[in-house]
Amino acid sequence: MKKTLISALLLVIAVAASVVFQPGKHPAPPQNNTSEQSNSVVPGSDVYTPQLNDDSEDYGKSFEPPAPSERTIEGVLLADGVTMGDAPAGYFEEALFVGDSRMNGLQLYGDIKEASWYAATSMSVYNYNDKQVDVQGVGVTSLDNLLSQKKYKRIYVNMGINEIGYDMEYLKNTYTEFYNKLRTMQPDAKIIIMSNLHVTKAYSDTSTNGITNPRLNELNEHLKAMQDGEHIFYLDTNHLFDDANGALSAECTGDGVHVFAQQYLDISAYLRSHAIY
Repeated sequence: MKKTLISALLLVIAVAASVVFQPGKHPAPPQNNTSEQSNSVVPGSDVYTPQLNDDSEDYGKSFEPPAPSERTIEGVLLADGVTMGDAPAGYFEEALFVGDSRMNGLQLYGDIKEASWYAATSMSVYNYNDKQVDVQGVGVTSLDNLLSQKKYKRIYVNMGINEIGYDMEYLKNTYTEFYNKLRTMQPDAKIIIMSNLHVTKAYSDTSTNGITNPRLNELNEHLKAMQDGEHIFYLDTNHLFDDANGALSAECTGDGVHVFAQQYLDISAYLRSHAIY
């Protein structure tokens, strides 16, 4: 009799266990997941939704999104903690300027002599690394080799006019890749993109090589959109020399493309008063 009762009791326990622990009847325990799929804020709602295994003590409290951390001054996007103003002492000593003949003009006729320069005539986003430039303190080098040898706090770039006649979408994509590469090679540097200066209206209207102000504007807008306010910034210097048509003033140039020496001093002054740090 006892054996019968014990057997019956064991049978009941086994059945009960099979109901409670039967595989597939209960979801697996939630795993820690930091992907966007595990966000604790329901889209379209400002109410914090507690998650399983969430250690937060704020269950059920209203979620206040952070205040905007970016501001725009003269079209320059600046994140919190980033300042734009007069260049402090030594600001340009740890700066590198990269670019084409216009940047070379700034090197020759501007007054920012304390910086490093990697600039050459006809430089473009397609051939910059083929150029062998004599960089003071380093010697003749390619840009990739230079950036792998030396770290900079800020890198100014001005390129675009030599390749503006190429397919625009291809050109934009190439510039995106270029700036991504700069960010990878110099992760601690602030990258300041300088706008491509306009050409005169007469040059733009009669151009047969694709160098026109509408195309320059389109590329400039793409470059401007690349700024994130923390690592990449965009400085527009066209307003310094534009005429009423939004073109380079004929009084500032002899060939319709390159500005005179005095204008490079104006660019230098603008960069000194719009330092980003």
